Amino acid sequence: MIFIPFLFTQCALQGAPSGGPKDTLAPKLVKVIPEDKSRNYKGKVVVFTFDEYIQVENLQQELIVTPNVGTEYEYKANKNGLVLTFNKPFDKPNTTYTINLRNAIKDVTEKNIAKDAKVVFSTGSGLDTLSVEGIIRDLETGQPVENAVVSLYRTDDTLDIVKDKPYYFTKTDKKGYYRLENIHEDNYKMYALNEKDNNQRYNQEKEKIGFLPKTLQIADSSKINLDIKVSVVDENPPKISSKSAQSDLYKIEMNEGLINAEIRMDDSSKKIAYIIDAKAPKTIYLYNTIQVYDSLSIQVIAQDSAQNIAQIPVKIKFDQLDEKQLKRKTKFPFEVSTQPSNSEPVLKDFQYVIAFSKPVMKYDLSKIKVLADTLTPIPLDITKDFQWNNSYTRLTLNKKIEVKTGVRFEAPKETFFSVENDTAKAIKTDHSIKDPEKYGTMSGIVNTKEKYFIVQLVDNSGKVVAESRNQRNYMFRYLSAGDYNLRVVIDQNNNGKWDPASFKDRRIAEDIIYKPEKIKLKENWELTDQNISTL
Repeated sequence: MIFIPFLFTQCALQGAPSGGPKDTLAPKLVKVIPEDKSRNYKGKVVVFTFDEYIQVENLQQELIVTPNVGTEYEYKANKNGLVLTFNKPFDKPNTTYTINLRNAIKDVTEKNIAKDAKVVFSTGSGLDTLSVEGIIRDLETGQPVENAVVSLYRTDDTLDIVKDKPYYFTKTDKKGYYRLENIHEDNYKMYALNEKDNNQRYNQEKEKIGFLPKTLQIADSSKINLDIKVSVVDENPPKISSKSAQSDLYKIEMNEGLINAEIRMDDSSKKIAYIIDAKAPKTIYLYNTIQVYDSLSIQVIAQDSAQNIAQIPVKIKFDQLDEKQLKRKTKFPFEVSTQPSNSEPVLKDFQYVIAFSKPVMKYDLSKIKVLADTLTPIPLDITKDFQWNNSYTRLTLNKKIEVKTGVRFEAPKETFFSVENDTAKAIKTDHSIKDPEKYGTMSGIVNTKEKYFIVQLVDNSGKVVAESRNQRNYMFRYLSAGDYNLRVVIDQNNNGKWDPASFKDRRIAEDIIYKPEKIKLKENWELTDQNISTL
């Protein structure tokens, strides 16, 4: 429907009288033409009359006419009335229409919003009375979504939510509640859309959507209750936006940030060093470690934050520099960072991660020392305790340690050499063992019929600080004081992670259920009975 507003003011708005009690009563609809629940109405004018002076606000956004009539209208407001004149009459045979003004009508003194300012009428002898209602929530936060568009498309129609406005639709209130009324018995595709541009269509790059995976049959029962959760659905794999040789490097620019990448050559016996730029994760730098200056065929495997993976064949060609150019070229600094950082307390299940600013080409892990209580060397198995990522820019040590007070990590200079043959600085960090009295513990029961699930504790920034898989009795230890949310991810395929929806395949996202109340934890507290239900 296209809205063309015309406002003819026939009287000045009435000001609030000075003194006296505050007006708390909302305007009341006292008359409507045609009458509510009228039959056989085929006109094009609808008139609303209220019991007091009114003002009309945001009618273009608030007015809902269902089913969609696909025609323009004008409106005229005067004193205590509103007249809607449509360009075409309501002449579709045996159709029940609902015209809902929602929050557009307010009194002129305190702007109290008129409730139930709507009318239902039929062009035939009968009225459709079926309805659907429920709550729309944000999947990631569990919070209700206000002004979400809830829509129905008939399955035997060619309309779709990307290109066309819905046949039936409504919007949610502040509590995320919606109610679709006076629906005709039929089969429908159902959607909930947290839209940005108010056009009742799905913009796949910007808007959150939820839907039913199967056809909704509205029949037999006059009332159906359905809750839907909305989330961003990103099904577009990364693409290369540009590529170029830069000095003795090759730069590949993607259209979005990456969480992982891999470079493969057609000749699997050869490998090219590469790195995702940590400060600009759209950028991949390739190093000519094989010293080939002819055209090379490679595969770029790129993964974005929505878990979309692209495998892209690319032709590249490194520039060949002469001696003067090689001397003038600037090397990127070879920097390292560690997690945990120096002085950060650790657990006896010791995990230590070293991140490098360039790919590591040579290394000697036998030089690394882990010292119990800063003195006693802890034996390390180089083949089992250490693990590199694909690009050799991240090294992880996992080791259960037996210590009393703390642990030291040491890696002297010349332990690691980059692809440009410069060495990393020496690494030396000291860590105390976490004191239980400075942390809290939380435990509880997951009441669920699901076989596979993940219990997660989330801090105020949205970071998952602890999780447990497929354990109905969970316990989280060594938690920092603070406020947390507890949630359960229904891990239907048991892959250990949340899987998003697929709009193309009409597959809904794996569900996320939140404990309604926030959990406050203090140092040296043990919170028990923090139970959560998915039933």
